[in-house]
Formats: sequence, structure tokens, C-alpha cells
Amino acid sequence: MVPPLVLDIDGTLTDADGRLDPRAFEVLPAWDAPVILATGKAFPYPVSLCHYLGLPQTVIAENGGVVLADGEVTFTGDREAAQAAADEFV
Repeated sequence: MVPPLVLDIDGTLTDADGRLDPRAFEVLPAWDAPVILATGKAFPYPVSLCHYLGLPQTVIAENGGVVLADGEVTFTGDREAAQAAADEFV
């Protein structure tokens, strides 16, 4: 069994200017194991990229704070801690 392939988007699938390497359109959909896209960016970004590349939507986003696997979204961040930090600036 081939293990899942987890790829960071920024600087791995994209170049320094944020352009997607065109080889990804051939290689990733044909990969013999699940492909998981990871990024520190907002959740919609990797989900849209999965759709664009023709991949199942399995992503890790927002520095691990949001995970989409098997159609289920899991929030791993601490909402109360984030709110407390935001309240310090309001």
C-alpha cells in the first residue's frame, strides 16, 4: 500500500510567484494513493485547488486549524483562545 501524499501548496506546488506547476494536473490525479493538500492559508483555498486539479477534497488548512477528510470538516483550533486574543485588540 502506498501511503498518502501530503503536499504543502505554497512553494511546493507553486513557484515563488504563486503559479501552479502545470505538471500537477497530470501527476496528482494519477497518484496511486490519497493526495492531501496542506496550507497555512484560509480553508476555501485548498478546497478550490482540489476541485481545480480534479482531486478528492482532502485538505489541511489554516496551519492545521481546519481539516477536511471524508466529507467532514474538523476544527482543531481553540476558539476561546483565539477570541481572547482578538478581544485584546478591540
